[in-house]
Amino acid sequence: TKEIRYHQMTIVDYIGTIATQLGMTFVHGTKAWQNLDDEKTGGDDEGILFLDEPITSNDTLHQSGFIEAAYPLKMLFLKKNNLDATPDQLQVVIQAMRDKARKAIILMQNDNDNVRTVTGSTRTDVMNVMDMNMSGCLSELTVTPRDNSSICV
Repeated sequence: TKEIRYHQMTIVDYIGTIATQLGMTFVHGTKAWQNLDDEKTGGDDEGILFLDEPITSNDTLHQSGFIEAAYPLKMLFLKKNNLDATPDQLQVVIQAMRDKARKAIILMQNDNDNVRTVTGSTRTDVMNVMDMNMSGCLSELTVTPRDNSSICV
């Protein structure tokens, strides 16, 4: 049996591709380390998808030796708002970011080539977070990618 190895996209890279498909700026790291500026926040465009650290995996160890990793992720879908924004103005921003989070989930669910399952989705509204005064929603879900790193032929 000959083993062929393929490049395995990391979960961080994968979420970055989802952000690109949504027209959002992708930012990854620890919230405490983020000093966001207009360049990183996407200015007035579609907002940012912020993937929070640490990235962990819940691994299922199969008897065959296959290890299946499920990644519980915390992603913030955020758009810059004015510090003096009214509650009604904030709700418009939050709803737009909730919609982006929903679209991200649908993109992942429909990506049968790269994703096995998307489970446990929770979306929580957030207001005036980060140092750039952004609002939107926190999306917490678990993504189990398809492992294409080795195929025996």
